[in-house]
Amino acid sequence: MKTFEKADFDSPEEEWIEIKKRTDNGTVLETIICGIDLTGIETRELFALRSPVFDVTYEDGEFIFTVSGYGHGVGMSQNGANCMAKEGKTAEEIIKHYYKGVTIEHN
Repeated sequence: MKTFEKADFDSPEEEWIEIKKRTDNGTVLETIICGIDLTGIETRELFALRSPVFDVTYEDGEFIFTVSGYGHGVGMSQNGANCMAKEGKTAEEIIKHYYKGVTIEHN
């Protein structure tokens, strides 16, 4: 984890956390925390968030994180896959739902 020895706390508090880049599905890829560049995963770990899919707002002197989902954001949701299976989806349908553009070959 990066250190914050050179963190800039001189800027207004509402500017301390900035989401710089995210994927189309909302996963945070890059943030700037008090002038320090972090990945979305580093930010998730720093604030003990359950997922890198989050928004952050500043209200009444507090940062409020709104987090969606669970996990690291790079794979299949076990709960989601289980629900799809209970709905009658096949393994192939479930895999193609989570991993776009894959080809499944049967030997």
